[in-house]
Amino acid sequence: MGVRFLIYTGATVTMIAKGVYERMAPGDGSWLYEVTGNVLCADGKLLEVVGKGKFTLSFGGKRQEHCVIVANIGLTVEGVLGLDFLKIVGSEIDFVKHSLKIEDAVL
Repeated sequence: MGVRFLIYTGATVTMIAKGVYERMAPGDGSWLYEVTGNVLCADGKLLEVVGKGKFTLSFGGKRQEHCVIVANIGLTVEGVLGLDFLKIVGSEIDFVKHSLKIEDAVL
């Protein structure tokens, strides 16, 4: 299942929209832990958190299992790649070329 992510270096956590989680096929191994609290946005508003689960994220042929927050993010994108994921995969952002490099894959 493809998900459109926003790369957001201001986000400390990676998130997917509640609707994306609800569309996932049963039996894909994704499940949620209960999370207490909410996520604070840059504008000071709180996002309602549904839970947290381990998901396998794939970018440019690279796969990485990662804990992701499921929330009512209400954006035009389906997910947010936060610094937690970007650091783990050793990504490099090239603002001039508008690209993201994860290992040897350039997106």
